[in-house]
Amino acid sequence: MNKNIKAINLVWLSRTGLTNMNSGEGGSNFVDIKKYRFQGREYPYVSGQAMRFYLKEAIRRNIAPEEACVADQAGETCGLIDSCILCDLFGFMATIPDVGAKTRVSPVKVSPAIGLLPFDDNSVVDFLTRRHRVAEGERMEGDIVNVELGMNLYKAGVSIDVAKIG
Repeated sequence: MNKNIKAINLVWLSRTGLTNMNSGEGGSNFVDIKKYRFQGREYPYVSGQAMRFYLKEAIRRNIAPEEACVADQAGETCGLIDSCILCDLFGFMATIPDVGAKTRVSPVKVSPAIGLLPFDDNSVVDFLTRRHRVAEGERMEGDIVNVELGMNLYKAGVSIDVAKIG
């Protein structure tokens, strides 16, 4: 890599027809799209945290699956920046018994993805059935779930501090 490059900044434009890209694994039966208001109109957005998650998953799946750790149940990663691309690029905080915390600040900064089309022009509320098994070997049951769907063009920014990459 060219040693004169100090940072890489890029703008990411992506068209999507997917449902809520901020949803977690909670038990809510109504999944709301996050929105911001600008000049009296609502626009959807995807949080920076969700965008970082999607970027990390894409790297793990498509670029370097053997060089990308998965966080444990406590949310801690391996912390080996020499051998793990995700710990190197996205930072970590690991607790060390009787010592404290070992941290690395992420050289990759990701902005929220901002929807460029107004929400009310490109969205609907849809109903679906979320199916789940009640107990192993027993019947399947489901919940009726309301989901906001929206077609939009999202703009996000990514900034990489090249000098801080291991």
